[in-house]
Amino acid sequence: MSVGDDIKTLLTTAEVTANKNYLDMSVQNAVAIMETGGFSPIKCHGGHTTTVTFDRPSFQIIVHNASKSAANTVIDTIITALDNRANETINGNFYQSVRMSTPPYYLGLVQTGAGETNEYSINFITQKSR
Repeated sequence: MSVGDDIKTLLTTAEVTANKNYLDMSVQNAVAIMETGGFSPIKCHGGHTTTVTFDRPSFQIIVHNASKSAANTVIDTIITALDNRANETINGNFYQSVRMSTPPYYLGLVQTGAGETNEYSINFITQKSR
């Protein structure tokens, strides 16, 4: 599973409905998990047969909501569910860390199929065992 699948599992547990790598522009209120690449892996060398590799994928959460107040509530729920997680297994993948790399950022009003909505982004970085 990808980092997006694992993060979607955490958000579902927190009662936040999110799409992976897709932002529904036909509605005003939506959340998307966008896998964004990440940083180079870390290799911990313990000899030829015991090298451990940690991948560092990143992702961005995009929040659309017609109400700024409701958007902030969703953002708070997302941050509580995801930020500062450490040493846990999600969907069989061991994560050494999941942390917010930038605070929520207001991107402005965007037009959707259902009218104008507020758009926010939050960026996260993870470190997980390969």
